[in-house]
Amino acid sequence: MTDITDQIAQLNELLAKVQQQAAPAQPATNGWSQPAPSTTALNIQGVGVPVSIQTPAGKVRCTFWLGAEHAATPTALMSALETMVNLGLPVDAWQQKEQGGNN
Repeated sequence: MTDITDQIAQLNELLAKVQQQAAPAQPATNGWSQPAPSTTALNIQGVGVPVSIQTPAGKVRCTFWLGAEHAATPTALMSALETMVNLGLPVDAWQQKEQGGNN
């Protein structure tokens, strides 16, 4: 169980680094480069990023929640994701399987 506790502590340290390093320099005022609706404002409070951790019991998926500034623009989100990957966080990224073989 110590291994899992150590992994969690390491992941918490990496998450703190992500939140410090991936903060966008200048969030765009118009969000996702789309005109904001005149009657309804977007209320983005954050973004969840799934992380998979291999444990003795199997793979466990956790969600790391980043602040709203990381979801303000596509560039800010990609920066946060790239920072997480570069810091070694096991981001649970889906990849489409190649279609092949006989039908």
